[in-house]
Amino acid sequence: MASGLQINTLESINTVLRPTFQLAVRDDIIRKNHVDGAYAEVKKKHGGSRKTRRALTIEQQREFMNYVADSPFFYHWYPFFVLLLGTGCRIGEAIGLRWDDVDLVKRIINISHSLTHYTRA
Repeated sequence: MASGLQINTLESINTVLRPTFQLAVRDDIIRKNHVDGAYAEVKKKHGGSRKTRRALTIEQQREFMNYVADSPFFYHWYPFFVLLLGTGCRIGEAIGLRWDDVDLVKRIINISHSLTHYTRA
């Protein structure tokens, strides 16, 4: 792997760099986004591939939510899981929500940011 970095680390770097360079192209700071396709090449060369993700079925969701609701240890997470399953938002998006993002009258949640944790070396 390039410089001994894990494929997940490279994916995280790509997630930040690609849109940053794309904005630089849009604003005519650079002509071409050289990051486009770079991660795909690295992934292909090193055999990295993601496993297919499958969503829970409705029945699996019900079973999971019943388990959480009835659990003396997990029951307090029930509203959070309702939010995740009901909206399809990612965990980082859900924990990054602020009250300003929620309109209870219109029943709309505006997901405009995400919370990300990076460990310091």
